[in-house]
Amino acid sequence: GGCGVEYAWTGMVMRTDDIAGAYESLQAKGVTFLQPPQEKSWGVTDALFADLDGNVFNLVQRRK
Repeated sequence: GGCGVEYAWTGMVMRTDDIAGAYESLQAKGVTFLQPPQEKSWGVTDALFADLDGNVFNLVQRRK
């Protein structure tokens, strides 16, 4: 990671009904995203973000 931060996957998934809105809101608050929202073939859109300690979380929206 940048600035000497090592990233570690937490295994935690946070679900949202509006991934685009959540992504914009969190980015505006300074959250570091490692992957912007991407549609996956298995029916979800997800994004990866990290906290200040380098812990990585998955933000997920199921397709309707």
